[in-house]
Amino acid sequence: MSIYGEHPLAARFAGLCKEASDWFFSFEGAAVPDIRKDLMCGWKPGTYYPSNFDSEGASWEGLNYMDEVLLNSIRFAESYRRQTGEEILPLETMKKVAEFILNGSFRQGDRMRAVNFGDSRAGAATIPGVTAYLARRLKHPGMQWFLHNCQNNFNENAIFKYETIPVFDFLWYDPDISPCEPEKVQTMKIYPGMGCAVMRNGWGHESSMLAFRCGSTGGHAHPDAGSFVLYSRDKMLLIDSGCCGYEMPEQSEYYQTTRAHNTILVGDEGQIKRLDGKLVDEISQPELSFVLGDAAAPYEGRLSQFLRGVLFVGREYYVIIDWLNKQTDKPYQWLLHYDGEMIRKTKGYFIKNERANLLVKIIEPSEYNMKIRQGYKTYNEDLTTSKSTEEKQKELESGDYMEITPVHNMNQQKFLTILYPFGKNGNAPKIEKMEAENWVGIRVDRNHEVDIIGLNMDVMKDGGGLTGIKADAELFCITFNKYGIPIRAFMKTGTYLKYEGNLLASSPEPATIAVEV
Repeated sequence: MSIYGEHPLAARFAGLCKEASDWFFSFEGAAVPDIRKDLMCGWKPGTYYPSNFDSEGASWEGLNYMDEVLLNSIRFAESYRRQTGEEILPLETMKKVAEFILNGSFRQGDRMRAVNFGDSRAGAATIPGVTAYLARRLKHPGMQWFLHNCQNNFNENAIFKYETIPVFDFLWYDPDISPCEPEKVQTMKIYPGMGCAVMRNGWGHESSMLAFRCGSTGGHAHPDAGSFVLYSRDKMLLIDSGCCGYEMPEQSEYYQTTRAHNTILVGDEGQIKRLDGKLVDEISQPELSFVLGDAAAPYEGRLSQFLRGVLFVGREYYVIIDWLNKQTDKPYQWLLHYDGEMIRKTKGYFIKNERANLLVKIIEPSEYNMKIRQGYKTYNEDLTTSKSTEEKQKELESGDYMEITPVHNMNQQKFLTILYPFGKNGNAPKIEKMEAENWVGIRVDRNHEVDIIGLNMDVMKDGGGLTGIKADAELFCITFNKYGIPIRAFMKTGTYLKYEGNLLASSPEPATIAVEV
């Protein structure tokens, strides 16, 4: 672009680059064809690659790889616009990308971090050049706030630091834009093409956020359909292992396996990087959100059903619900990777990381075996230096994770797990298990409100429920105020939900409904 108009081939070459840029931003997805093996580059025929940016601006390979593309796309688009006067950067998409950066990130002390699904690193945040440019071009106070909160990131080993040109961070910075922390917090944001849902109660130092992924397994994505991560009070508590150096054997033998993620194994076997998981249901209200993912396809025949639901209750805690049906005699392994100290108590498993705490309480199955396994944490490789594989292996940091196996090996299995984050000086809530014919549930006392959550263990039997609650749903949640009056109600795949004979929610056909009572 610097010799545009001076060299006879410059305009032609720039035109070809523009066509490639247009194609990249408008790519709507495709499956890998069955072609000659020497041309496959390790790809598997039939693997589906979704659109590069979904309808909400998410890049399915994660923030790190989106950064690398955006940094170069922005440089070219900006120089092309200055030379020709034509805008080739899709600004409407960029507005959504800016929100994706905010929603896909969390605070960790005086730094920002990004959710690290796939090959992304947990210790990285968006490249400052990208953030500064989006803040300036979009006049985006949230991006400016993000950039200011990244100041202590700048001297760290960024994944693509060797590609950054720091002068652009200053040239593109606009001091006239006032940084502003996002004020309107969406309790749940769905990114359908990425297959990701983000549930949070804010961006502050006391806030919590859970990100759930059930999407593509191709490219830099991992076979992690159904996995989730949880951050609270500036700390990572439930983690994704991320990746290490691509030439390292640990990358293919551990990091890019299902075992390295918070999802399900069947007889120690996981998913195959070919078919996609998908989000199939969602509903969101200010005080209750629910998302449902279908993760069966990547298991390619070992599971006929793997539905995982995540319920975000009262903007305080999360409930993970699994509906499983396997086509083998091999047992299930339910995995949970964590960062911090794990202590087992009568109330459940407590994970502590400085001032952040998490109560993990497994309600169903009622009988299970728990083992602590050892894997690896994400490896923040410094790509500005050259190291041997052996040197990198010495830098790998081990990490523990829980493996839960039901005592009774049944083909049809349900899991019900509570994830309750709380602060250093806070207390875990009072959680009581409830049981009735065909139903398993919990009563969660949060002092100012009480929640009753019920899981139908046999949907073939109509009706029934817990303590005055009747429903034909697969799952329900009712929140009561301090006077014992229902104030919110939720049901999944049901036609009615009643409390003491009063109808709280209904539908002529089985539906997922959340209502303020």
